[in-house]
Amino acid sequence: MSIFRRVLVAAATAATAVALTACEPDQVGTAVTVSGDRLSVSDLQGQVMAVVELRNEAIEDYELGIPPLNPGGDLAEIQQSELERWVASHLFESVAADLGIEISEAEVDEFLDQLAAQFPDGDITPFLAEQGFTEDTVRAAVRIQLINDQLVQAAGGEAPAQEAVASAIERLDVDVNPRYGAWTETGLSAESGSVSRPFEAAAPE
Repeated sequence: MSIFRRVLVAAATAATAVALTACEPDQVGTAVTVSGDRLSVSDLQGQVMAVVELRNEAIEDYELGIPPLNPGGDLAEIQQSELERWVASHLFESVAADLGIEISEAEVDEFLDQLAAQFPDGDITPFLAEQGFTEDTVRAAVRIQLINDQLVQAAGGEAPAQEAVASAIERLDVDVNPRYGAWTETGLSAESGSVSRPFEAAAPE
């Protein structure tokens, strides 16, 4: 696996090595909030279904050797990944703002161009399908990785960089709806019986 593929996979859960507090958001229909910025249940549904659609279409178009996903089946793993990525993105953007780290869209494009150069015809769709990304979420993952690279350099190593992320977590108000699980030191853990079928009887917004 190339360096560009490795860092994207790592970026997906880059912020989940430190503990977050889980409590019930005040707003009905909310999946998670970070300092008032809200990801609704319906938005989470949309993100999960976008992953499912891209994967299933890519399997057919590119004859990938991975199983298709049933839109009406157990999508808890994808749901967990989307929640973790959403929170991680907000955490790293907050750290970047605090430290004056700026990542341009051109830098994101350059990273993705280098990734695409390793695939036939520059098409990264199979990679997105295999790793559970969409075109939007892969850009967010690249931003996380580029922020982390600069953070490690500015902080003088991985350990102080992790301390900066931990400080951001303490400062930010992160609330996860209990029906989607709870945050632990290793990320989001499914602790409610409904999490395996996340979209059944979803609360109205």
